[in-house]
Amino acid sequence: MAKIPELKDGNTLVNLASTLLEHFGVEPSHPSIPGILSSLQGAKKVAVVLLDGLGYYVRRAHPEAAKLLIDREIATISSVNPATTVAATTAFLSGLYPKENGWLGWVSAFEDGNYLSFTGKNAATDSFDGTKHGLPPYESIVAKIARAGHGAGIIFPEVGGTGGPKDFDGELALIRQLFDEGKEFLYAYWTEPDHEIHDYGVDSPIVDAVIGGLCLKLAAFLPRLKEDEAVLVIADHGLIDIEEVDMAEHPDLVALMSRGFSIEGRAASIFVKEGKEGEFAELFDRYYPDIDLFSHEEAVNSDFFGTGQPNAMFDSLVGSFLAIPRGNELLIDKHHYPHGGGFKGHHAGQSKEEKTIGVSLFAGAKR
Repeated sequence: MAKIPELKDGNTLVNLASTLLEHFGVEPSHPSIPGILSSLQGAKKVAVVLLDGLGYYVRRAHPEAAKLLIDREIATISSVNPATTVAATTAFLSGLYPKENGWLGWVSAFEDGNYLSFTGKNAATDSFDGTKHGLPPYESIVAKIARAGHGAGIIFPEVGGTGGPKDFDGELALIRQLFDEGKEFLYAYWTEPDHEIHDYGVDSPIVDAVIGGLCLKLAAFLPRLKEDEAVLVIADHGLIDIEEVDMAEHPDLVALMSRGFSIEGRAASIFVKEGKEGEFAELFDRYYPDIDLFSHEEAVNSDFFGTGQPNAMFDSLVGSFLAIPRGNELLIDKHHYPHGGGFKGHHAGQSKEEKTIGVSLFAGAKR
């Protein structure tokens, strides 16, 4: 019988967040990473640039395009479980594991339905239905660093009229501007190459061009760093090429579900009608022998979603079962999510390619 994978505290995105808190004199909730902490000595100003999806092995799939990042790697760390943007970026920004902060994945299960964690859209229709839900609030590491007396800020790209930078050049220019205005810690998130890998797969020439373009822009920016400034370039997760498996192909299986699954297709939280758990598990194992199915109790009582004190909402966000593929399968469900699927690459699974992150450090030179 399979054992649920658990996350070990000590060398994850949460520990990287702890390292930055400690660097700026703030007591973290989890241990810092000594090697990275020592590498930041002397840096009065630090920016973390997170390139969505550009994990350690995605870099290696494009060695020439990503050469700048590969050459300056000082460490490898792990994402969190599940290794996906909602869980990973929130874990980094909160300095807490998904178990602690309640942000588990792309789709969150509330009492009256499933909703997209970041946008609040109804997950089944991908539209706003007037219902407002909120995942647990948290104090970000940016706010904690600012509260300790250091100028700090967050940079997000322009999405739907939010007013952020429209391109990666703009984000880098804003880092320079905010450093010059006295900010000492900055977190800058950029959306690529995650979207392109979803659409075209890890090895696509389109992905290669996107990564190369990001690195060219970064290379042009780096000479503008001053002696006491440093930039860490990281990712939230990597991706792999996947094979979609549609639960809707088995009407007897989806008939036992009380709603569509939540969290992610490679870490699927499945809600089953009361009293139908045994029947569902038997059918699921028959149809998907390469996908491990863990009970609600196994999922919430383990350290799969990280260590620490569970958030008050945590238990309710995890369904009757947690389905975790052993291979490259991505669960989709066109019965509950008619518009879902169509991916070539994805994340949130247990492979090293999805979970390993390279940390690259760039420091300003003496002048």
